[in-house]
Amino acid sequence: MSQQARIVQLQLCLGGFLPDRPAVLEERNGEVEFRVVNNNGARESVVALTEVGRMLLKQKEVVQAKIRAMSKSRIVHRPPQKWVNGVVSSIDPLAIPAIRATGWCLDMDDLSREPRHGPHFNELRRVLYQVQNHKQAWPFLHPVNKDEVPDYYNAITTPMDLSTMEERLMYDSYHAPRYFFNDLKLDFSNCRQYNDATTVYNKCAVRLEKYMWSLIKEVPEWFDLLEE
Repeated sequence: MSQQARIVQLQLCLGGFLPDRPAVLEERNGEVEFRVVNNNGARESVVALTEVGRMLLKQKEVVQAKIRAMSKSRIVHRPPQKWVNGVVSSIDPLAIPAIRATGWCLDMDDLSREPRHGPHFNELRRVLYQVQNHKQAWPFLHPVNKDEVPDYYNAITTPMDLSTMEERLMYDSYHAPRYFFNDLKLDFSNCRQYNDATTVYNKCAVRLEKYMWSLIKEVPEWFDLLEE
């Protein structure tokens, strides 16, 4: 075997594409190639490992060129003339052509300053996360499958589950903590109504509701919920 054609048998298998086809690393004239043994020798069936670095650089250049063609970040707009002269004073933002070109308006600025969620969001999200990760929460994580339990929605007219509560929380549907906990209690109540007290589902509801009350007791501002 010549030095220019040293073949190292790797006994590799190319997964589901070419099962049971061994592969080799082969060095020819200083270039290391990866190919399938007994392939047809076509150039497209060979990966020149020594060219991978240059190939990636070329791909990077193509991507960056595409970004430059589409992006306007390189465009520099001149400041208002009064500022150029060293006079710094207030100015109507919409009097600046570059700002108008972006489609910006004052309402957008006010909207960006508003809090994304209500004042109770973080605490309620923490409670929901803890309930979802409780070992007894598995029956309540998702809506009841009507194909598996055909008569459930005949008996339970106001269904509730933790994934629905999560969606409501993200959309700020709970304007106060009591509305959040009302849904949580509804979830447990539905379970106890449909399932006999001897079932594992009913027992999970009882235990998880006790856990809910323990979480409420951790927040002094929620003590009034204990009286409801």
